[in-house]
Amino acid sequence: TIFLLILLMFSPFFALCAEVQENIIDLDSTQDALVAGVGAEEPVHGYFNLTEEEEDNDQSSMPIIREIIVQGNRYVATEAILHYIPYKIGELFNRSKSGDLIRNLYFELKRFSNITVKIKDNGDGSIILYIIVVEKPLLKEVILEGIGSISEKDIRKKVNLERAAIEEGELKIIAQKIKKLYLDKGFCQADIRTSLSLDDMGKATAHIFINENQKSLIKEIRFTGNDHIASKILRVVVLTKEDWVLSFLDQSGTFHPERLQADKYMIEQYYQNNGFLAAKVTDIEKNIDPETQ
Repeated sequence: TIFLLILLMFSPFFALCAEVQENIIDLDSTQDALVAGVGAEEPVHGYFNLTEEEEDNDQSSMPIIREIIVQGNRYVATEAILHYIPYKIGELFNRSKSGDLIRNLYFELKRFSNITVKIKDNGDGSIILYIIVVEKPLLKEVILEGIGSISEKDIRKKVNLERAAIEEGELKIIAQKIKKLYLDKGFCQADIRTSLSLDDMGKATAHIFINENQKSLIKEIRFTGNDHIASKILRVVVLTKEDWVLSFLDQSGTFHPERLQADKYMIEQYYQNNGFLAAKVTDIEKNIDPETQ
């Protein structure tokens, strides 16, 4: 059972001092994290050691790519890797394209946990370009354990568990998406844990352990500082609703953490529309009954 306490203040000089923050993760910002996980590109030591600006402005100083060698790939064909790189044998080597090379291989093939670019100077104005990759383990299967309130079929339908290869970071992202499904159903205490095990062939089995805990219901919404507008009116204004006997019809009483910020906005707008231009919601407290969770 959850009790919400919403605090209001009317001083025109008051600045909002607290906002509700939930440990969810915005399933749309993980690509930046994955790029960081690729591993920073090691310095590429060019024949003339030019800066990127100099290389762009002085193509005559660029070495020629005499050979491209791919190393570290066991399951991904060399031809597939060469297809996604912005370099060709016989072309001039432009160091600035090495970042595109790493991004292309990581996001297009989705099979590597680390990609390194190196060159070897042949001493005759040409180089050998080395692309060194570390492959993710091939994914054999994903095992879900502890499922109850949400069926495995629904989880697999709403969260993409199918992929050729996987690493720990991707498995944790999958867990966050499953956590979001449980939050939407009112299980704010759901705990999702993961592990990755490799067999003798190096293939991975992903384990996702789900502890749903009890469903969280809004037992009561209380307001303090609302001297001019009654609490019963504010309860109508907010999106979050208390649990009642017919909650199974309208899903009221289900706790959605992401709605709390919207509730704050709705209350402030209601006050401002009624002449209280300086009204602010100063805090939202979430109190969980230790007996009913």
